[in-house]
Amino acid sequence: MNKQRQKEIDGLRARIEALQAEEQREAEQQKAIEDLHAQLEKGLEKVGVSLDEYIKANIKVYKKAIALAENKSVAKVKRSSGPSIKIPAGRYSNIPSAPGKVFQVKEKGPRPKAVKAYAEEVGVDVFLSQCKLG
Repeated sequence: MNKQRQKEIDGLRARIEALQAEEQREAEQQKAIEDLHAQLEKGLEKVGVSLDEYIKANIKVYKKAIALAENKSVAKVKRSSGPSIKIPAGRYSNIPSAPGKVFQVKEKGPRPKAVKAYAEEVGVDVFLSQCKLG
């Protein structure tokens, strides 16, 4: 097995471990949130205050929290597209969305959409082996 492939496998294993750890943290956080909510409801019940009244009394705090959550979710959506792939300069062909067309990619400047989309779809290594000319 070549070094590059082993490096890619190791990277994927590390990514899987990171995702599993993140999933576990999220599950623990969700459990803690559910427990805290139950405690809050019991405490409110003891003093004779409804959840609606409690929220109305603390609306400023909740509005701020909601605004922060919405901003973070928007930022997460923008980031989720992932890092941009690096397509080296050269000539490329065999792109399924543009069969028979040869694309010239320069050192600097934007990459053609069809080239970039296909490289993201199949991965840079596969893309280079299938499409790079000369």
